[in-house]
Amino acid sequence: MKEFIKWLRGLKTSTLLLLGFFFVLLPTFLNHYEGATGTLLVAEPQVRPPFNQTVLYIREHTLGHANGFIINVPINPQDVDFDIRPEWEGKALHYGGPVGFPDEAVFYAYKNQTDAMTITTEMKGEPDFIILGYAGWTVMQLNYEILRKNWHTIDYDPALVFDMNPSLIWDHARRRVIEKVGVGDRDAF
Repeated sequence: MKEFIKWLRGLKTSTLLLLGFFFVLLPTFLNHYEGATGTLLVAEPQVRPPFNQTVLYIREHTLGHANGFIINVPINPQDVDFDIRPEWEGKALHYGGPVGFPDEAVFYAYKNQTDAMTITTEMKGEPDFIILGYAGWTVMQLNYEILRKNWHTIDYDPALVFDMNPSLIWDHARRRVIEKVGVGDRDAF
């Protein structure tokens, strides 16, 4: 400890101020980092199940964690081995991800007046679709996966999320990624 104090005393005032600002501003930066929040995350072709050929809406992305929902994997109630709740009858069900699936994490997706996506944990009116489960990432995990090119982000598009046939969403989103990153050979993506 004495050596540390001696080292500290040897630092210039400007260095101490810079270190102080760093430790004061870093938590502020971390709290305001929004990463891919509100965007669509498009899986690269090499991504393995359960995320192969998926598009996710990123609900929250900080340096500490991230979560979102797969939007292009509908669930056929006749093909499941779990009970469908009465309030889900006749509604579009989507596989949101492996966390909390099938009934520990249930979310209701609505397109609001500004075409933004509103997601709640309680049904309030008629949802556009119901999401069972979600995807979650730990500290910097999503950042690392994006850096490794496992995922690309594109702007949120309500038509893609709410109006398109789920079986077409990944191909459509993939074309947008190709346009965005400028890949000449579509098979190279």
